[in-house]
Amino acid sequence: MALKNSNQRQKGSGKTTRPLQSYARFGAVTALFVTAPIWLADEVILSLRPLGQLDTSIAVWIAVFALPLALLLVASGEPVLRSRHKHVGDFALLDSELGSRMSTLAAVSTIVEYISTYALLAATGGFFIISAFPRLYDYQLVFSIFMAIAVVFSTTLGKRRYPKIATGIVVGTLTLLIILIIGFIGASPYLLTTGSQDLVDVSQEITSRTSTAPRILVSLFSALVTVMTPVIMIRHFATDLSIYSPQRARSATTAMVATTFAFGVVTIGVFSNVADIDSGAFLLREYAVFNALRIINIPTVILGIFAAFLLAATLVSMRVILDDARIVAAELTHFSIFPLHVARFFNLTGANITLLLIGTIGLLSYSNGKFTTIIPIVVLSGIISLTLTRLATLLYWRKQLRYEGHSHERKTMKKAKLVALGGVVVSFIMLLAFLAADMKTGTWAAVALIGSFYMFFFLVRSHYLYYGGDAIEEPVAEPLMPGRVHHMVIAPNLGPAVQRAIHWVKATRPHSMEIIHVDRGGDDAQVQIERWRKLALNVELTLIETSSIRVHQAVLEHIRRIRQDNPNRLINVVIPHYVLNSIWKNRFYNAEIRYLRRALEKESGVMVTVIPWSEEVNTKLKLERENA
Repeated sequence: MALKNSNQRQKGSGKTTRPLQSYARFGAVTALFVTAPIWLADEVILSLRPLGQLDTSIAVWIAVFALPLALLLVASGEPVLRSRHKHVGDFALLDSELGSRMSTLAAVSTIVEYISTYALLAATGGFFIISAFPRLYDYQLVFSIFMAIAVVFSTTLGKRRYPKIATGIVVGTLTLLIILIIGFIGASPYLLTTGSQDLVDVSQEITSRTSTAPRILVSLFSALVTVMTPVIMIRHFATDLSIYSPQRARSATTAMVATTFAFGVVTIGVFSNVADIDSGAFLLREYAVFNALRIINIPTVILGIFAAFLLAATLVSMRVILDDARIVAAELTHFSIFPLHVARFFNLTGANITLLLIGTIGLLSYSNGKFTTIIPIVVLSGIISLTLTRLATLLYWRKQLRYEGHSHERKTMKKAKLVALGGVVVSFIMLLAFLAADMKTGTWAAVALIGSFYMFFFLVRSHYLYYGGDAIEEPVAEPLMPGRVHHMVIAPNLGPAVQRAIHWVKATRPHSMEIIHVDRGGDDAQVQIERWRKLALNVELTLIETSSIRVHQAVLEHIRRIRQDNPNRLINVVIPHYVLNSIWKNRFYNAEIRYLRRALEKESGVMVTVIPWSEEVNTKLKLERENA
């Protein structure tokens, strides 16, 4: 019998491989970039105010200059994707290459980036509403907060059809955007008519070192940082690599580069068409695209449809951020930021989404829904994370080259190292531009957020790293080991639950054993002694008098006395736990036991064993015996 290779597909029996295995997810993530050119037009030209009538032409040139930087920064993600293995994000190499401090900083920066990105998208949605209806200007913050809350509630809905609907919204929005910006306004010759004269004028002003030169530099750097803001969100393309073909890193990079290029071209087109072609002056500094459409008499109905499509695309973008935030919680467990069970608890209960929403509402309230304050937080957190991941990847591929002798593999590694180096350079340039942009309000908020999160998470991580592997007991010649194990059965009474616990412990052949009962006053002691004699348990009964209302305090004092007399003895406290049919009965009946368990957790040399006794199970057994 011939052996058949199960990996070989029969002719016509499999699906053809596509560059993108899930176009719907790709389309949904693209929504992050479809709406960006609209609000970028307002923010960039606002930062270029010191340039006067030159602001629009300089905005075009900055967009042209930023495009290759953005493409290089995006392309530098391929070595990062190729180097990661089990981790779902970009943190695969940070611990080994840069140490725990830098990996914690990168993780904190990513958390802040998610919060600020969600706030930026919520503010974008509010901006689209008041752009279409300027009379609602005073309610932008209200609309922004409402969008943030509404999208969080949408996570409870099913996800089966969501990506396909999102793709349709993105395609429709992009089509309408191109028709309105390029079709109705007309492909503006503004970029050609102005040439580079405006850029030359600004350069001469800077080189002359006049009093306006510092303001011009601040404006230029602010505009450059703002144009690069959407590129920071490119990481969401590769959050889930399973949507790409087997060559995941290359396919993901191709998708990101293509999207970035398309976004850059549309941005340049928007900047080129928000100026009056005849005068070369910018039309209005607020709601640039919408006002440009109004001036050429685009019907109000079409403007409303345009705003509705942009709003829908923004909602899709916010949903992408929420879905990816679930993965980040699990990702951070790989670096002991918090334990795995906490991440699972966050995902099951939605606590991570709730915390993200609380941070978003706080950030929106602080910024009053304005982009000028939110953008610096997005940029600083994103650039720190991108710089550290690219640097760690550069060090990783440089180390791999030391041990690789195959020429083909060395060529691939050198290419990855060179691309990662380009990403480090661009990220560092962006960081310098950010520092020179003098974004005071947003910068202080970003530093405060990252600093406070870093202090908290680093303390948590240091604790888990220390007690997870570094807290090793020093070896001694004669290690201290418990020579005896003494069992204590806590007995509020000598009912069936306590009797069962006693029989179970006796089955383990204990070295020593006693029943602990705290005298509750009256004839309680006499009743328990009589019952103990009647049951003939053959176990010592210890009665403890208590001068306090708290029963567990008397038990602790008794345990400490035994530990003081026998320091080399381990004490196993056996607690019968009553599992009753009613929730309220459980909480009421087991209240003292619950306090005792919490107190015993802090005692050294004490272990706790809980033996459950179910009312329902024992009732069934009793009925079966009676029927038999």
